Amino acid sequence: EANYEGSVSGTMMIAKAPQTITFNALAARTYGDETPYLLFASVSSGLTPSYMSSNPAVAVVNGNQVTTRGTGTTTMTAMQAGDRNHLPADPVPQVLTVKRGSAWVALGGLDSFYIYDGRPKRALVTTSPEGLNVSITYNGGSAAPADAGRYRVSATVRDPNYEGTASGMLTIKAASQEIQFPALKIRTVGEGPFDIPVFVSSGLAASCTSSDPSVATVTGNTVTITGPGTATITANQTGNRNYQSAEPVNRLLVVRSKQPHVVVFPIENLSGRPAPLNEIRQAVIEGLAHQGAAVLDDGEMQQFMARHRVRYTGGVDTVTAKAWKDEAGMEAVFIASLDQYEDSEVPKIALTCRLVTTGDTPYILWMENVDLSGDDSPGLFGVGLIDKITKLQEKAIRQVFASLATFYADKPAPDRGAVAGAFGPKASHENSFFASDRTYTVAVMPFYNRSKSSRAGEVLALRFVSQLVKNKAFQVMEPGVVRQKLLNYRMIMIDGPSKADMKSFFINLETDLIVVGRILDYEEGKVKMEFDVQVYGRNNSSAVWSSWSYSRGNEAVVVFDWKRVNSAGALASKMVQSIVQDITTR
Repeated sequence: EANYEGSVSGTMMIAKAPQTITFNALAARTYGDETPYLLFASVSSGLTPSYMSSNPAVAVVNGNQVTTRGTGTTTMTAMQAGDRNHLPADPVPQVLTVKRGSAWVALGGLDSFYIYDGRPKRALVTTSPEGLNVSITYNGGSAAPADAGRYRVSATVRDPNYEGTASGMLTIKAASQEIQFPALKIRTVGEGPFDIPVFVSSGLAASCTSSDPSVATVTGNTVTITGPGTATITANQTGNRNYQSAEPVNRLLVVRSKQPHVVVFPIENLSGRPAPLNEIRQAVIEGLAHQGAAVLDDGEMQQFMARHRVRYTGGVDTVTAKAWKDEAGMEAVFIASLDQYEDSEVPKIALTCRLVTTGDTPYILWMENVDLSGDDSPGLFGVGLIDKITKLQEKAIRQVFASLATFYADKPAPDRGAVAGAFGPKASHENSFFASDRTYTVAVMPFYNRSKSSRAGEVLALRFVSQLVKNKAFQVMEPGVVRQKLLNYRMIMIDGPSKADMKSFFINLETDLIVVGRILDYEEGKVKMEFDVQVYGRNNSSAVWSSWSYSRGNEAVVVFDWKRVNSAGALASKMVQSIVQDITTR
């Protein structure tokens, strides 16, 4: 003031303003979610808040951005420490929950099925993310199953940060099993009990039964012989949880008598020439009686054959064979055919004989073919020549019964040795099928005959039957049974079988193999022969062997007619023997 003076001093205080934080509840997070997560807290002063996580194992915060590290809960605290003008705000906590993430779980190995092999079967597991720990249960148990069955598979993720499940069905199917049952050797009445050599691939025990207790009974795997005849021994294995039922295996048991009751059929004449059939048959009867057989009286035989209308004597069918046993008490039928008969300057004779069991299953016990010519062994200056058919006939009968005696004595047949290559097939083809450790059932069909000799087809078919019977790898169906089945089912084969024909044949004949063939040339005078043959297998009804053969009697001659074959029957035997040897040794 212009007229006055004076002063005063003091301090003015401005207090810091309070501030508050607004921090809303936090939404739960899922582990593995890569979406950025930001914290938003507001401060009344407008200052920037800071944040802190109470559990860094669950989540950490940088600025206001949260990174999850695991599942669980952590307290996120929003803070503002204040400044020159503002007081610190009261911290505001909010709980953040991090839930376990969802893992993708897939089970593998369940689309198909396993076959039982005794080892545990485990489901395959895939996860995303990879490598997660997963627990698997099978029908609620932790052990992987080995037994056949259907199992509910449950997979559960065992991880602190992820969860996930999957389920499915695991199937273990019962395994197949196979019975190995080798062919049974011929037995004789009076032999003691014997064990059946049956093996089952699964290791399970087989059970065996006999089709005819009057021939043999079976206890466990032990067979007791009760009488002569034939019986089918069947080996079964019904399976269990882990193995399917095995295909039954049948083996024919043949029991012969030491002194059999035999009926001798009238001899079938295939020679096409007049021949003393009754005389030859009488010699056969005397030979059987000499070896101890009881031969049925001719009168009884004729009455039986008239009663059953038996006209065909070249074989025996199942119905007639059973009747021979049941009605006449016969244990075997002696069947013979005269394949060649020449009463000339150089006589020739060919006989094919076989002994067939009676009963439900006719079985060829023994078979032999004898082919002789008067000049087979001429010797020095012809001293060994035989010029009388009667002497040659006697020699043939002696050879037949020498062979039969060897059979009944259980002695091995003389070794026939290898056939000269000249008599082997000129062309052949084989689809490898032959296994030396098994026995094949085989039917030989009537051969189609294109030659000028009217009965050549029957003669050659019998040669095949004979050679196959002599080989232990084959069990040959009696030709009379084959003939009857063909007639029953009206099966006709004009030239060669189609695949459809073969399927029908296998269905009706029920054998492993079928032999068919054609005679293209058969000349007894020139001793010349040509034929082709096919062997068909049951598995696919197709040929497993085919060959073409052509030969003459002088094919293997070295010098001075040495090794000449002098009859068509002998030539046929050598040619067929060569084929059978090739089939079984290749």
